[in-house]
Amino acid sequence: MILFSEPKFDLDLQLINRRYKDLQKVIHPDLFNNSEETEKGAAEELSTHVNEAYFTLRNEIQRANYLLKLQGEEVLEEGHSITDPLLIMEIMEVRENISMANSDEDLDKLRAENQTKKSELLREFQTYFSAKEVDEAKQTLVKLSYYSKILEEIQNREESLKEAFAEG
Repeated sequence: MILFSEPKFDLDLQLINRRYKDLQKVIHPDLFNNSEETEKGAAEELSTHVNEAYFTLRNEIQRANYLLKLQGEEVLEEGHSITDPLLIMEIMEVRENISMANSDEDLDKLRAENQTKKSELLREFQTYFSAKEVDEAKQTLVKLSYYSKILEEIQNREESLKEAFAEG
């Protein structure tokens, strides 16, 4: 493990930031400008791996997915889809509410509701993963990924409303 010692979901992100910066002070490719090509290449490769690890750990969804990959589970690979009919209905309803929102207040309410749901799911994932309940953790991660996308959709709707307001 590059930036942490044991696979766990709940991480000290400040510690991860410090470890990342400390590593980059030693391995950043710019430090090897006057070195042999093999050393430069190795520094670039190592720096790339550290960057990927850092951004994976900083993103809750990517971190959860990575932890499940360590368990041999592929969850959020291309083409994954929802099979839970209740979740499908829930997501469709939220998306309909987003498309019908016509004010910042409407979107703020949807954002707050969604953020609450996402926080609950993050706690659930952490509980399931810590208890080694992999199937439940996988199901929770799928839900988390959809609720994260909903936050993006709220942001997009907000931008489209601002553009429409600016135009006329």
